[in-house]
Amino acid sequence: MVSLSIAGRISNADILPGYKTDHSLCKIDINYHSNPRGPNFWKFNSALLSEVDYVNAIESIIAKIASEYKSNEEVNEVLLWEMIKLKIRDASMKYSKVKVKKMTNEEASIESALATLEGHLEQGENNKDVLEE
Repeated sequence: MVSLSIAGRISNADILPGYKTDHSLCKIDINYHSNPRGPNFWKFNSALLSEVDYVNAIESIIAKIASEYKSNEEVNEVLLWEMIKLKIRDASMKYSKVKVKKMTNEEASIESALATLEGHLEQGENNKDVLEE
């Protein structure tokens, strides 16, 4: 149930169980661009600072870099600061990717369980209708 102008761009369509509603979710994947996109401009996610594991990882990275370059006289303070920022950026991106992947897997698992339960519920209602006849 889409217009003809975007019907050719639809790559996938699915009906999923809705969350906190009595309606089902209609999911449609539409391809807008044929060219794959690369990584965009990175911005620091300050919400990560509330996670103890992330803060501990960043503190250990800073301590490691500081100890590595502390005795090196060729490295000035500006270069050291840039190196610390680079390592924090790399660690932050890796941490965020792992976190998103974990959350996506958990969400998929919950949606799968919900779909299974909804299927069992529908089968139970169908069996109830047959028994009543």
